[in-house]
Amino acid sequence: MMDRAVSTTGECRLLEWDTNFFGIRIARMANGKLSEAKLRVARAWCEQESVKCVYVLADADDDETVQLAERHGLHLVDIRVSLVRALSKFSTPTNSDAQICRPTHLPALMELASTLFTDSRFYMYQHFPRE
Repeated sequence: MMDRAVSTTGECRLLEWDTNFFGIRIARMANGKLSEAKLRVARAWCEQESVKCVYVLADADDDETVQLAERHGLHLVDIRVSLVRALSKFSTPTNSDAQICRPTHLPALMELASTLFTDSRFYMYQHFPRE
């Protein structure tokens, strides 16, 4: 099988970091606007490239795409929100504002990390291992 990081139509792209981190081939569709034809091409490429998970970044208010995705067994697992704020409203931090992380902080940081990310797309998608 010839491994192509990008489909010939440009519809899908293999995500190397995600693939390496999770140990399964993961791709993303280039454009979140779906059509029957586009979905057919993407599915064929994913099958050929042994992709087990594909991200579709669809607009939540695009009813046609949402309904098409649902009809084809795609599952909503995350909603992205982008927040913007002008950086000019923040003061420049000084060295006294920073706290140095010490080895004694590690147990508290590990406890905190173990409770994070339960609302992420990786946690919500049941095919990723919990650990």
